[in-house]
Amino acid sequence: MKKLPFGDCMTVAEAAGILEVSSIRVTIFCTEGRLEGAFKFGPVWAIPRKTVAAFAKIERPAAGHVANPAGRPPQKS
Repeated sequence: MKKLPFGDCMTVAEAAGILEVSSIRVTIFCTEGRLEGAFKFGPVWAIPRKTVAAFAKIERPAAGHVANPAGRPPQKS
C-alpha cells in the first residue's frame, strides 16, 4: 500500500477501507469536494484522517441499510 509523506493524510485505498466503499467512490467524493481538505499530490489524492473520520460518522449508512443503486424509490408489495 502506498504511504503518503503527510502524517495526517491517507490514500484513497485507506479511506475506502475505513468508509467501506470502493476506491472509485472515494475518488468521486474527493472530486466533488465532499471530503474537505482532500488534495491531489501528483496522481494520488491525499485525504486528511480527521475528514475521513468525520465523514464516516455522517455518511455511513446505518447497519442493515440497503442502498438503492438505481436511485428509484422502493417498490411497494
